[in-house]
Amino acid sequence: MQRCLFLVGVASIVLTGCMPFHPPARNSTAPVPMPETFDSEAQEQAVPAPWWKALDSPELNRLVQTALEHNFSIRSAWARLRQARAQLDRAEASLWPSLEGSGTGERTRSYREQTDMTTSANEMSYGVSASYELDLWGRARSARQAQVLSSSASRQDVEAAAASVVGQITATWLETLSLREQVLRLRRQIAAEKKVLRLQRIRYENGAIDGPTLTRQRRQVAATEGSLPDLQARLGRARNALATLVGVSGPDALCLEQERFPDLLPLPEAGLPARLMAERPDIQAAWLKLRAADWEVAVAQADMLPSLSLSAGRTYTNDMFSLDWTSWISRLTGNLTAPLFSGGRRLAEVERTRAVVEQRVADYGEVVLEAFQDVRDALVNEETQRRAVAQTRRQLQAARQALSQARLRYANGQSGYVDVVAEQASVAQFERQLVQQRAQLLTERVGVYRALGNAWTDSLSASGKSVSRAGFQKGHMEQEQ
Repeated sequence: MQRCLFLVGVASIVLTGCMPFHPPARNSTAPVPMPETFDSEAQEQAVPAPWWKALDSPELNRLVQTALEHNFSIRSAWARLRQARAQLDRAEASLWPSLEGSGTGERTRSYREQTDMTTSANEMSYGVSASYELDLWGRARSARQAQVLSSSASRQDVEAAAASVVGQITATWLETLSLREQVLRLRRQIAAEKKVLRLQRIRYENGAIDGPTLTRQRRQVAATEGSLPDLQARLGRARNALATLVGVSGPDALCLEQERFPDLLPLPEAGLPARLMAERPDIQAAWLKLRAADWEVAVAQADMLPSLSLSAGRTYTNDMFSLDWTSWISRLTGNLTAPLFSGGRRLAEVERTRAVVEQRVADYGEVVLEAFQDVRDALVNEETQRRAVAQTRRQLQAARQALSQARLRYANGQSGYVDVVAEQASVAQFERQLVQQRAQLLTERVGVYRALGNAWTDSLSASGKSVSRAGFQKGHMEQEQ
């Protein structure tokens, strides 16, 4: 019997080195034709990571750092990563034998009426047992590799969430600065127009102007004041959105004090689509999930074959108050289990995992296409907005020239002051529009950075509890090799 068990063990160890269901090799290149390069008419520059620090704003840096620690979307992504790591630890544990210890103590008393005697007995036993399921077909190793890849994908999901939140915070912060500047300029315009209205009222009382002229000035003041509530409401909504992104209870906790609008970020180098696939965490996550699904197929296929487990143990028994532990029982067991009939459950699981692979292939292709579209759209939007800013500058310059001419005509008595007021309102409108257009251009530049991805997320951590991207990638690359 011992010889048979020995032969079974040796054969099992030999078979354990076989993995007949190794998933097929895949190329991580795009599943769709890639463009050779991304076209952009602007002169591109390389910007060091993290890109938002190029805005040179301590306030923005503080908001981003707070969001990386307190934003609930990022915290949820970290929690999912910890779940994936725990599942990986559980999968790795299945590769090792399990060892258990046991101990029991028993005291019995019996009474025999014939002899009128009571007897008692004390017995104590303890033992240790070990069990191990031989990984004949690589099921446990395939399950572990699937979890390694899933953990790496979860890490990429964290980076994607962080990159998205940082981009949204930067865009919302820029919108807040722009709206504050527009509100400030509009209030100055209202104050100037009210001053003109007071002067016009005095002139009207002195008979220098007629009633319709005074009425037009009143309408101008009312129209300008009517634009203020909408800007204030938009500013309030932007501050509320920024507070939510940062992860604080309200806009008062943001402590927004910066008034200077940052300089325009340089347009980042678009580079090659192949680099985009390496730096976009959502693309990397989709690829890793696809490879994890491949290994899940191997797990399902191996589950259709027999399994062999070995167990061994020894139990000692003796009187509770004795130190003599010479009584013992040893056992060595081999258990071979083969699926005979399961109603097609195992075969259905194989088909399900294969369908998951097909889904992940489609998901990967869709993510890649959307990434290419994001870059193209961002570059088009940036270029269009750049032209819009240039057009607004030309309009503002023309409006200022018209204002100078109106003032000259008024000084020479060739026209009334109404023309000057109208040109002043036009200049103020174009100035506010230019502030908005410049902020939008900077926001579009931020959109280009978001679309291209960035290497700054490589070192992202959550209080030292995470594993870096490099560590994850090294692990799953070594396993697949």
